[in-house]
Amino acid sequence: MLYVIDAGIVVKWFIPEEDSAIAHQLLTRYLQGLDTAIAPDLLISECGNVFWRRCRQGDLTLEEATESLADLLTLNLPLVPASSLVQSALRLALQHQRTVYDSLYLSLSEERGCPLMTADERFFNAVNSQFPNLQLLRHWQPPTA
Repeated sequence: MLYVIDAGIVVKWFIPEEDSAIAHQLLTRYLQGLDTAIAPDLLISECGNVFWRRCRQGDLTLEEATESLADLLTLNLPLVPASSLVQSALRLALQHQRTVYDSLYLSLSEERGCPLMTADERFFNAVNSQFPNLQLLRHWQPPTA
C-alpha cells in the first residue's frame, strides 16, 4: 500500500513518544517492502528541526540528534520535491486555513490518490471532514491478509 507520512510520524521512529509503537509498525512494514511511504522533501528539514529543538530542550544529546538524522537519511524514503507541490499546496492552504507546510502533505496525498498518515491530532481534527484520505496514526491498524 502507498501512503504519505508526515514528520510527526517519522520523529516517533527515533524519539519515544505517544503512539511510537504504532509508528514503528508503519516503519517495519516499509522496511519489509509491504508498504511504500512517501513524503514531500520538506520532511527531512522538519525532522531535523525537531531533533535540533529536542536537543536544545535536553531531551536528546547532540550525538542522538545527529545519529537520528543520519539514520533517517539512510532509510531512503521516496521524497517528492516540494517545488512540484507548492502551487497546489498554497491553494489548499488558502482554502482550508492551514499552513503551506501541512498542505504540501495534503497535496501529495491528493496527487497520488493515497492516504496521508498523520500524528498531528489538531491537524487531523481541523481538516479530516474535507479529506477522506487523511488518517490519524493512533487509529491506524495494519492491514490483515
